Amino acid sequence: MQSRARIVFTLIIINSTIATSLHAQGVPPGVRYKPASDAINDAATALLRQALDGSRDTVPDILNDTFTCGPMLWGDLKPTANATLLQSKVVDLFLQIPEVVHLEARGFVTTDQRRAFWSAYYSRYPDLKHAQIRKAAAGEISYYWSTISFDIEEPLLVIDSGSDRFVANFLVKNGAPSLFWLDRIGDLRTLGAKPLPARNADTAAAEYVKELNLPEGWRRHSFKYDDGLTLSVQVPGEPREFSGTFKTNTTPPITMDGRQLVSGSKDVVFIVFYISHLSRAEEQLSDPEKTAVLGSIMGPQLNGMIAALTKQGIRSEPKYGKPLSTTLSGFRAFEQEASMGPWQARARAVLNGKYAYAVLVFWQAPTPESMPAMFLNSFRIE
Repeated sequence: MQSRARIVFTLIIINSTIATSLHAQGVPPGVRYKPASDAINDAATALLRQALDGSRDTVPDILNDTFTCGPMLWGDLKPTANATLLQSKVVDLFLQIPEVVHLEARGFVTTDQRRAFWSAYYSRYPDLKHAQIRKAAAGEISYYWSTISFDIEEPLLVIDSGSDRFVANFLVKNGAPSLFWLDRIGDLRTLGAKPLPARNADTAAAEYVKELNLPEGWRRHSFKYDDGLTLSVQVPGEPREFSGTFKTNTTPPITMDGRQLVSGSKDVVFIVFYISHLSRAEEQLSDPEKTAVLGSIMGPQLNGMIAALTKQGIRSEPKYGKPLSTTLSGFRAFEQEASMGPWQARARAVLNGKYAYAVLVFWQAPTPESMPAMFLNSFRIE
């Protein structure tokens, strides 16, 4: 979907010259912000201007790929959305305003969905043709930062019609900017979101704890195999590495190579998966096949835990929470939690091309909830 995400956090060291320059531009302290060249920003501005000057019935060049409509703008459009818009991909956001709430954004994948979005957006805001396009100011950057789970990378522009302001973030592929996030800047509390139940709220709140100090023995590990992306995660100690092959139970089966990195103790186990050489790429898989791929990766671990409990005389069928779809490092991500007797489990995974990247943690008392949360929230794809 794009190259970012903000339910996870990482330390980024920026040299003092760049940091000083960014704050001079109005970037609030604590916001991880990567500038782009003037040429890239100018190209994005020109494409956005061309789009706003165009027609509601034409899909502009900036909408040539999957993009996300943020929660405020989707709240504006949803009441009158047609069937095409309502069939778009739900993007779950967990935001703290100040209590942790669950809000909805939408991802538009197909050309028809993007056409329907542009028509609805243009109709809802008729002053767009005369809007000013400019770089985002500090308050506007802060709003966007509060809604996303990834570092901000320019081009980041604001569409200012006088009565409304929209933050437009672009992804640059092969030197060409395309829109990947658009939202109206406003007060998220007006969406009327209800706080999450206490258990989920605790989990989501933990995901906002930044990586300032690591517990003793923890450090960030980065893994990269074949031609895949870099998987980065905080793990205690030195993970042990295992390798093997996986195969789904689909017809025909989907095969893949896998590496597992395991660390932990008797009360908590951290597992990192780096999967490569999927026999069919993610974009060629149906949703059930994607589920089968993730199941083939994590299923043996869950079965192993159940078998271990059975040997201890603890018979417990696993109970699964509702699967969630969100974003991580700019990619669509899948989240799942489960419980087995005294043990809790939580997983987060990304499928991208012929690769899968995932983390899984098992824990039981007296392990504090913050420890598995820190592990999961440190997971990044770079």
